[in-house]
Amino acid sequence: REELKKESDLGLTYERWAWYLDDDAVLDRFLVARDDNVQKASRLIRDALAWRLKRRPHVLDYAELDRECATGKLRVAPSLDRFGRPVVIFDNSVQNTKDAGGQLRALAFVLEHALRRCDGSQARKYVIFLHLNDFSLRNNPSWSVTKETMKMLICCFAECCGHIILHN
Repeated sequence: REELKKESDLGLTYERWAWYLDDDAVLDRFLVARDDNVQKASRLIRDALAWRLKRRPHVLDYAELDRECATGKLRVAPSLDRFGRPVVIFDNSVQNTKDAGGQLRALAFVLEHALRRCDGSQARKYVIFLHLNDFSLRNNPSWSVTKETMKMLICCFAECCGHIILHN
């Protein structure tokens, strides 16, 4: 926290993000992701906050979220897996929009929801289930969206994913 409180660039002041950074579980995930190296973890947190500042997943537009999740392409399964972990389902076959920003904000919301399902349980990570049955170039996300999705999973949701299952 002390390392982060020194930060003042990109609007990433500690006070602005205290609601996020005061959560010990968040800081623990970033430290684990960088082998307990405080400087590397701090850099990763700054990257995550820069992404959050750009995409603003914490500011919900319910109409946008409803539009993005209406077809069930992104959802958290109602039950847990056999190890007690939430299951996040990506079903690209029912893609219904081309709005990359909206898709990424909806994904961030769903991943945050999955993390909240871990609260109070032994599970600290979720499982991602990628449904690829009707996957094609027609409904494939663009390369830029794919890269930003990977960046979001790596830096914003560090140490949150237990497994990724590809199913065809």
